[in-house]
Amino acid sequence: MNIPNIDFFGKLITFIGLAIIILAGLFHYVQYNKINDSEENWSRSSLISGNQVDKLGEMSKKYRDEINSSVNKMSVLVGKMKDSLSEFPKLNKQFKIELANKEKMEIEYNSIRSKEMAIFDSLIKIASVEEKLYGIRNQRFNQESNRSFLMIFVGLFILMAGIFLWKQREDHEKILLTRQNLDKPTYSNACQSCGKEFDSVIIAGTEEDNSKNYHFCKDCYLQGQFTSPDLTLTQLQISTQKELELAKLSKGKINKILQDLMKLDRWRTNRFS
Repeated sequence: MNIPNIDFFGKLITFIGLAIIILAGLFHYVQYNKINDSEENWSRSSLISGNQVDKLGEMSKKYRDEINSSVNKMSVLVGKMKDSLSEFPKLNKQFKIELANKEKMEIEYNSIRSKEMAIFDSLIKIASVEEKLYGIRNQRFNQESNRSFLMIFVGLFILMAGIFLWKQREDHEKILLTRQNLDKPTYSNACQSCGKEFDSVIIAGTEEDNSKNYHFCKDCYLQGQFTSPDLTLTQLQISTQKELELAKLSKGKINKILQDLMKLDRWRTNRFS
């Protein structure tokens, strides 16, 4: 498609359709990441709790081994006290120390076991919540997916409508060219009145039948006539010079542009130059 043949309205609708499709894809991606992040947070919590249970299990095993060791030492001391009454006071003192140490370790052991069971219960609750969240996550994901696919469908519909209007406009212009016995439209790269190059902002003017005139921009030529019919070349050069000075162009470049204005179709007096 040549740039001069592009219909603005069809082009606008086409790009709106593309924008909706892209936004729908981004929306789906963001929602998917949010759901995954929430699931990862819960998994991380359960992993941390699981690690805590493992550590507490190791500590409880250590205290349990020490308690068993104290019980064995106390049994040995009891046997010695029975065999040697003369050593009874000393052995009895050691027995009491070992007994106090055993009771202290039992308290620590019971405390650790309580913490271990509490965390284990929390793990069960987390697992239950994770199961519910998994169901909610799937439900939300399906809802967001349906919404995204609907937006993509709407975007595709608008995109196709834009392409249809775009093509319809081109076909219309082809019919006009056929009526004028032209193979293709003739057009200039810049307006032949003000000298500004055609782009997405500076667009072609129109004839009385609304067909495009690709030699003059719409600011200079509209509905088959110049918008400022009394404008002179001198006035145009003065206004153009002010505009170029505001753009901070060099004097040499400004002078060249002002000289080129005289070569434009509207102002050219010598048609053979």
